[in-house]
Amino acid sequence: MASPLALVVEDDRALARSFQIALQGAGFEVHLADTARLALDLVNALRPCLVVLDLHLIDEDELPTLTIQPRLVRECRAIGAQIVAVTGDPRLAEYLQADFDLVLYKPVSTVQLRVLARRLCRIKGTADLLDAPR
Repeated sequence: MASPLALVVEDDRALARSFQIALQGAGFEVHLADTARLALDLVNALRPCLVVLDLHLIDEDELPTLTIQPRLVRECRAIGAQIVAVTGDPRLAEYLQADFDLVLYKPVSTVQLRVLARRLCRIKGTADLLDAPR
């Protein structure tokens, strides 16, 4: 049985790699996107069950991700993906909290992300994918 898919949308390569390692440790196959536009393409192509989204991502056209964030959230919801927002801005997180399944504040512990990702999958009912032998 295949591993569940996760998409990490983060422009900081070191942080994206850290998230990737944490999610792989939780049993996910992880794909990375460093722009919101690439994330939209990958959400539709891969249909991940989990999306980790940096709220302060700057896209290649220098517009903040928040300009296309509502579309990305709609696309994730349409495929049933859980969305974890990551930010260092508590006010922004509080304002947007209703749009996400979970909001994490930077710095994010990789252990914390691994545990929370597994819990989200258990809530959603995809835990069988995580627990299946590989």
